[in-house]
Amino acid sequence: GQEIVSYESPRPTSGIHRIIFVLFQQPCRHTILPPGWRQN
Repeated sequence: GQEIVSYESPRPTSGIHRIIFVLFQQPCRHTILPPGWRQN
């Protein structure tokens, strides 16, 4: 995808902090099953 804002470290810098939550809604309900095996 297109990068809109460059990456910053997880800890906020000094000053005013902004936290943004993005929520997406699926068009219909899905049942998601965990995989039977995972490669670690």
